[in-house]
Amino acid sequence: MKSGSTETAYYYLAEHYKFPEDVEVTHFPDKLRQSNKKYKILWAHHAYDQPVFINFDHNTVDHIVIPSHWAKEQLIKYHHVPKDKITVIATGVSDKFTFSENKTKTFIHTSVPYKGLELFPAIISLIHQKHPDAKFKIFSSMSLYGELSDPYLDLYEKLKTMPNVEYSAVVDQEELIKHYQESAFFIHPNIWEEVFCVSMAEAMKSGAYPIITDIGAIPEVATEQFSSIVPIEGTRTSEKIVVTQEFINKFAGVCCTALDYFENDRKLYNQISKSASNHISQKCDWKNISKQWEKLITKITSGEPMTSEDKKASALDGYKPISSEEAVFDDEYLRKAFQNVMRWEESDRELAQGRTNFQLEKFALLETHTLPVAFENTLKSRRQMAEGYMYKLIEMKEKVREFDYKWKDKDKTQPLLWDIGGPDGGKKLFWYDLDELSLTHFLKSSELEIRDRLHQMEHLDKILEKLVEQNGGKVVTREQFLDSDGEYWERRFADQAMDEMIAAQTGISIGNLHSMRRASAPAIVDKRNETPNGYVPLNKLLESPQGKMEFLNDLQQKVLKGIEEVTGNDLNKLSGTSEQDQKKLQGD
Repeated sequence: MKSGSTETAYYYLAEHYKFPEDVEVTHFPDKLRQSNKKYKILWAHHAYDQPVFINFDHNTVDHIVIPSHWAKEQLIKYHHVPKDKITVIATGVSDKFTFSENKTKTFIHTSVPYKGLELFPAIISLIHQKHPDAKFKIFSSMSLYGELSDPYLDLYEKLKTMPNVEYSAVVDQEELIKHYQESAFFIHPNIWEEVFCVSMAEAMKSGAYPIITDIGAIPEVATEQFSSIVPIEGTRTSEKIVVTQEFINKFAGVCCTALDYFENDRKLYNQISKSASNHISQKCDWKNISKQWEKLITKITSGEPMTSEDKKASALDGYKPISSEEAVFDDEYLRKAFQNVMRWEESDRELAQGRTNFQLEKFALLETHTLPVAFENTLKSRRQMAEGYMYKLIEMKEKVREFDYKWKDKDKTQPLLWDIGGPDGGKKLFWYDLDELSLTHFLKSSELEIRDRLHQMEHLDKILEKLVEQNGGKVVTREQFLDSDGEYWERRFADQAMDEMIAAQTGISIGNLHSMRRASAPAIVDKRNETPNGYVPLNKLLESPQGKMEFLNDLQQKVLKGIEEVTGNDLNKLSGTSEQDQKKLQGD
């Protein structure tokens, strides 16, 4: 399927970079299969579920270039493409699209009709209830694809009859640029998962502020900072998303709010409009994009491994340091963050489970760290770090939600106090501003914290990768624990059962029992205290498994004696030999 943006992308890239003769680059997988050139690169402009990807085999191409991280994730998920085989390079925007401040109260939409045009009559009607003078410029049809029968003809006619709506099937680029420069907003209630959306990028570069939905790659291209993103609500079918009336109401409401800002705070609007334009100018500059292509092609043709950049970026694929806004507002990001936290879950499940949560092994195996123990300790540290990271993201989100709820439908114009100093009469300070300042400070400090956690998680990932390498390329399993430290772990499980009985008998929490064990351990590893009070010397402990078990038995007896002295209970009665004690052990 051809698209205007796809075809022009080749033209604009060719102005700055020409592919070598032995390299075939196309967006059609079938063409690559038929090519005789040495290197075959798929420039994937289509979504993962489009006809060109039917029966797609990534082994038929040397590399894939895709314009968004969202699109990359879909290829990995649905077509099982190795992540190192995909490079994200944005699609560029022509220099002909330039910024303009001469905006009118106008929304512009330029896309094919199946991406959400059917929603416009209802959305426009709702907007006109509050802003009857708002204008809409809509350029949409199926003519680009050579459709003999266009199923949207009735919809086009309906749009033509609506007040303040200018509809046209197509328009040449020079005229389109003028429309973009005049329009204050780019409106796109998309119900179709797009891999980039060049028309939105062109509009943003011209200064049109985008109002979009949260599906596909469009939120990634626009970013939360430079757009209004309305979460989609509806039912997903095989062809599209059937939205709810509530979603239409919310989308129209966001458009009305944007118009209010445009009318009442033009200075703020101009600042955001310019920032959005600068964002796209940097992201979609064909000169920079051509340099990325040249670097990639050089790597491929030289045989240089394609994994270096990914590993340099992070072992947390796709989890680059983020802004506080991304962490708070992007539910999809939070979902991915949770997945990232739990991505070692299977490995952890394979490890010895049901262990008590004390750190005796840190001391008992001080000089005999095996590969399984090293793996487990690193894994524990990483999961603790990752869980803290995830909870911080949740805390940030809740803070923002709390702020939004607090000020919903509130009068934000009531001053906290007057500052009457100065010749200009002073300034007003508002409760809302003060609250917003506090929230901003919290988000910025949180961002530093999660960046630090991401850095530490990345470091731990490298350690885990090294341990897996030392283990023959496999994750350490429970069996390896049992093979290397069988007796030790068996005793640990017995200790757990004993602790449960002691806790039930004395009322001491298991956590406190664990603390008592930890408190005794430092005295044991201190060389000054190797022999007093009947302790087995460490050199004997390390000589043989029998010595280790003797040490553990001795320690167990000391802990039990200490508990008896504190509680006044005779713990020998809990030997597990009587029928009553057996029932306690079994939890009956």
